[in-house]
Amino acid sequence: MENKTINTRTLDSSVAAVLSKPDDTWNFLSTQGKIQYISDGGGVDYYEDDNNSEPNESSTPMYGSAKPCSYDRCKHLETPCEETQRGSGYHCLCPGIDGPSIPPDPPRLVRVIPGESGASLSWCSPLSTVVGYRVLYGTKGSLLDRGPSLNATFRFYSLENLVPDTPYRLCVIAFNEAGESKIKINKDEEEGLDWNKPSPCMMLHTFSFNKSRIYLVIGVSLAAVAVVMGLSVLGYWLGRKGRSRTRNLMRGEEMGISNLSFKAESVEQL
Repeated sequence: MENKTINTRTLDSSVAAVLSKPDDTWNFLSTQGKIQYISDGGGVDYYEDDNNSEPNESSTPMYGSAKPCSYDRCKHLETPCEETQRGSGYHCLCPGIDGPSIPPDPPRLVRVIPGESGASLSWCSPLSTVVGYRVLYGTKGSLLDRGPSLNATFRFYSLENLVPDTPYRLCVIAFNEAGESKIKINKDEEEGLDWNKPSPCMMLHTFSFNKSRIYLVIGVSLAAVAVVMGLSVLGYWLGRKGRSRTRNLMRGEEMGISNLSFKAESVEQL
């Protein structure tokens, strides 16, 4: 039978007697005692069950008024934002991105620097889950060749072995387990590619390769070599002449001292 804690201070003697003897009947109480028993709740003290305590605080990080993490989507070899967020104790926020089950959006190609037989590309990552990047390149109107696979921290790549004085179309694609970012450019769109419009592709024209430029470089190089050699010969000749003059001066001083002593002795004898 369940035990009850009795507060006998608020009950009269008859109520206390009944509650101390559970087998007694309700009819034993007087009318006043029944009213007092009901209004006082039977003098029973109720205690909260320890098992009904408040639930534990959630282990989910509380961001509150956290600021954006220090993360640059266009920086080459940038640390992933998730790692920066963990390192800060989840006190900063990363930009929202699509999950790995969705193919990534195209990267944004921000700069292409052409060379004589190559080009350098810089881009920004999309707001998507990215496993890696790949650079595509090809001459105008031809199929695009695929460059090597680059990891997700890359934002810069240099192409080599391009044909001089030739127009090229360069593109950057992102990929993950769900697929690759899409590039759909028809001929009209290809003509409209420029340096200012955000796009995963750009057109460029490699520098011309001509013989006159080679001859000019060779001529300048030979002239520089001739000047260096001339300066070397001149320095050697001046150095040798200086050493010879120094030796002559030293010999002259020795001869002058002996002659002066001879003259001094001759004067004394006179």
